[in-house]
Amino acid sequence: MDETARAGLAAAHQRLLADDRLQFAFPDPLPAPPPPTGSRSSWNLDWLVHLGPVAQWILWGLLVLLALALAWVVLVQLRRAAARREGLEPAATTPAEAERQAARAGALLAEADALAAAGRFAEAVRVLLHQSLAEIGAQRPRLLRPAYTSRDIAALPGLPGAVRDAFGAIAAVVERAVFGGRAVGDPQWQECRGFYARLTQPQAWT
Repeated sequence: MDETARAGLAAAHQRLLADDRLQFAFPDPLPAPPPPTGSRSSWNLDWLVHLGPVAQWILWGLLVLLALALAWVVLVQLRRAAARREGLEPAATTPAEAERQAARAGALLAEADALAAAGRFAEAVRVLLHQSLAEIGAQRPRLLRPAYTSRDIAALPGLPGAVRDAFGAIAAVVERAVFGGRAVGDPQWQECRGFYARLTQPQAWT
């Protein structure tokens, strides 16, 4: 490039720099101002920094508690669904039906008392066993099966523990009398009557 061309290029460059409509210098951006020293966000951040490990343990503890609570809710719902499928939930009875059941139970209990008063304790205990089966059928519909023995019923997981124990005690006395040939006297009768009274208590089914 000759001197004339270089001179023309330099003159054009100067005219371009002299044009105030164009910007050729870009200053560095200003730094962001620091947060106020006494602000709430800064105080919370400092708190988390100083108590970081403790906060993590608390967070994990809350998560574990939440998971356990959710698992408990799911378990309860599953057990209720299983109970509905198996017919283990208490039967919904009307007041009239409950009155009839109570009257029938009272009549059978009076019959058992009469048999015991006559010294026929084995027959009286068998009446209690049959009435206990009726009570279980009323409280847990569709739980009993025709093929179940007394031992099978006494081991059913769908029965509350107090009911299983009371029924099992009555069934054992009847079983020893029928299959073992053992005599049933007043002590065994009184014991079975107490177990039957325990089985019919409403709190035994909760």
